[in-house]
Amino acid sequence: NATFFNKFRIHPSTLVNYFLHVEQHYKQDNPYHNAVHAADVTQSTHVLLNAQALDNVFSDLEILASIFACAIHDVNHPGVTNQFLINTENELAIMYNDASVLENSPLRRSLQAAAGAAQQHPAPAGGLDSGSSSARLVIDIGAGPPT
Repeated sequence: NATFFNKFRIHPSTLVNYFLHVEQHYKQDNPYHNAVHAADVTQSTHVLLNAQALDNVFSDLEILASIFACAIHDVNHPGVTNQFLINTENELAIMYNDASVLENSPLRRSLQAAAGAAQQHPAPAGGLDSGSSSARLVIDIGAGPPT
């Protein structure tokens, strides 16, 4: 949809490169938290957000942030719980001070992917970048409630 790309100043190639990069960081050997699961959650959320009952409930930015958050929510998920990572003193638990480990790790990787995609096709000022309010909204939605 050209309107979508124009509104958020996202180059179509940037979006494709971004999602391809994100997909590569899902663990294929994870039986549940994999790229297929991410696609399912993303598609299901898209359908829900487009339900007539939710017309005019969310802004376009909130919808965009929700879709991005769904796509990235389990990037590089190791297939174990936060508590397991904390109990085993896993490097991710240490990195995130035992706070929302599995929620913070995908966000970091996804923001790195966004930076890489944007370098290939820079967006004009006001687009979805790591310093924008839109990126902050993706972070807030993606992190979810503390665990």
